Amino acid sequence: MTPLDRILADYPGVKEFLLRVGDDLPLIVGGGLVLLIVLVFLWTFVVTPRRAVRALRSLEGEGYAPVSADDPQLRRTLDRLTPIMFHTYALSTVTEASPWRVKLAYVRHDGRATRYFALINRSVSRTTPQATMLEHEFTIAFLEARALPFRQDLHIAGDRYKLDPRYGLRPVDEHAVGRLSSYFVVHSADGEFAPLPAGLEEALEESSALLSVRAVDGPPSRSGPFVVHARLRFTPEGWALISSEYVYHQEKMNALREAVDRIARSLE
Repeated sequence: MTPLDRILADYPGVKEFLLRVGDDLPLIVGGGLVLLIVLVFLWTFVVTPRRAVRALRSLEGEGYAPVSADDPQLRRTLDRLTPIMFHTYALSTVTEASPWRVKLAYVRHDGRATRYFALINRSVSRTTPQATMLEHEFTIAFLEARALPFRQDLHIAGDRYKLDPRYGLRPVDEHAVGRLSSYFVVHSADGEFAPLPAGLEEALEESSALLSVRAVDGPPSRSGPFVVHARLRFTPEGWALISSEYVYHQEKMNALREAVDRIARSLE
């Protein structure tokens, strides 16, 4: 007996339903698939971005003010500091990526530092042994432009997805990273690693429940205080944090802002 035969035997109503719909079954199934595609499209490109915009606008109560998406300083900061997105496809290669586009941005000036939260997106073309895919990446980025005591660019990730070799970065040995390797993977241009300021290392550990999948107790939730595929970048000109998701829950936006403040304070 096939699985379908068992289902029909256990649930007589299913057989009766199939007899009634008859020739209309392919149309019903096709219509259901089309409806599912439309709902996914609406959620991805309409509902979620609008909720992310509302979460971002809540920063106005924290001293942030709107800034033009075409602001030259924002553009330079975005180009220089935005962390590199690691791949979630083990065998894929990025063949082309458009520049990040800014949908909405807020700025706050804190003494010698200029802070941005920006809703950004771009198109990415990937190739695998089987196919070529065009994807649209959306995220909220935090960027802080200020002089920092780093002699190198450090890229810190909250998971172990691979980094495309074309970026010219090498993973730092876990023994060199120390206890931070329990939560994060670190990359640099030469694979070398100068110890982080003690305050920064402590701030990253305190933020690991939000930024590192290895620190999450149980399956991570998109609505809970955890951001998917978090990436940080520290440079002599400033630092930045992104993930591969829209942050559209207010609880998560609050947690992200708290982590950003904690890390920023550790660098003062």
